Amino acid sequence: IFSRICYLCSSTKYHMILRLSIDGLFSFGEEREFVTIPASSKYTRMKHHLYKEKGFEYLKLISIYGANGAGKSNIVKSLALLRDIVLKGEIPVRFDNTLFKFIKSDQGRKASIKLEFVQDNIIFYYGIEFLNNIISNEVLYESGLGVDPDRLIFNRTTDFKHTKIEFHHKLKNDKEFNVLNSVIEKSLLKKNIPLLHFL
Repeated sequence: IFSRICYLCSSTKYHMILRLSIDGLFSFGEEREFVTIPASSKYTRMKHHLYKEKGFEYLKLISIYGANGAGKSNIVKSLALLRDIVLKGEIPVRFDNTLFKFIKSDQGRKASIKLEFVQDNIIFYYGIEFLNNIISNEVLYESGLGVDPDRLIFNRTTDFKHTKIEFHHKLKNDKEFNVLNSVIEKSLLKKNIPLLHFL
């Protein structure tokens, strides 16, 4: 498990997971968050084990340990699921098998994966939420790490009839882009395809 986590997260500053949140998938019936942020701001020993970005410190390497059946493998499975959905461009056929089994039926089949990560020295926040096998919400921000305001790249919401996409405010006055956005919303983007893949 340790080697798989290292492979997925990468131990370089240029591709690093800062925060992972999983809800309603595999064994995670409630939202659980995994972070590479030091547990205390008083972390003064072994500063060479930290990266620093915009005054924000995070660990170069983490390991996850626990008893059998504690959910270690399900963290890796959740990351692999997110990777496959974004790269392959659709929710897997057997997606129902990944959902938390003991959810109440009157709540619908809700699940989400949210990820804050470093890519080429830029920190992004990406979140995707599922409801009854459609992508009900999907967001991508350039993260301000709680210090600066987050910058919206896109926010996509979908119900069973309509999809609405909001892009960065600078694009709102671009007439050609607004026409393209309207075509994407009404015709091109299906309810089970992530906008990140489509773009």
